[in-house]
Amino acid sequence: MLHLTPIVLTIPLLMAAFSDIRRRQIPNAITLPLLVSGLIANLWWLGGGGLKSSFLGVLLGGGFFLILYLLRAMGAGDVKLAAAVGAWVGFKYMVFTLFYTILIGGLLALVQMIVLLAKNRIGGESERLNMQALRKAGMPYGVAIAAGTFCTFIKYLWEVKL
Repeated sequence: MLHLTPIVLTIPLLMAAFSDIRRRQIPNAITLPLLVSGLIANLWWLGGGGLKSSFLGVLLGGGFFLILYLLRAMGAGDVKLAAAVGAWVGFKYMVFTLFYTILIGGLLALVQMIVLLAKNRIGGESERLNMQALRKAGMPYGVAIAAGTFCTFIKYLWEVKL
């Protein structure tokens, strides 16, 4: 991972997360330039090895979320955001980013289920929470991707002792 990666990704990740919360959409205007610039930056500063790691990061991040997208468990913007993050952090740190993202996403889903159950009880509806209600509510997974990436930044900064 390049030292400038946390600096470059912070604002676009925050923009993607807020867009996903407000509109349930992550714009291509955020994800695609990040993906391309990540590949170029890694090639420029780290040479062929950097490009290889960057490309493998794209495949790991984008590929993992592509499977979930095909299962209709995730939106296309989430796939592109994960691929863009992979382009910047490379393969090694994308492994950590996926781990943190999955953990945070699971916690967010649990909180969302608890909130929906509470709303059902208050509203006098049945206590059974069905999958249709969860899907209708949706979850802005861009938030989990951003938070998982920030956790990876903390790990990276701790390792290099900046």
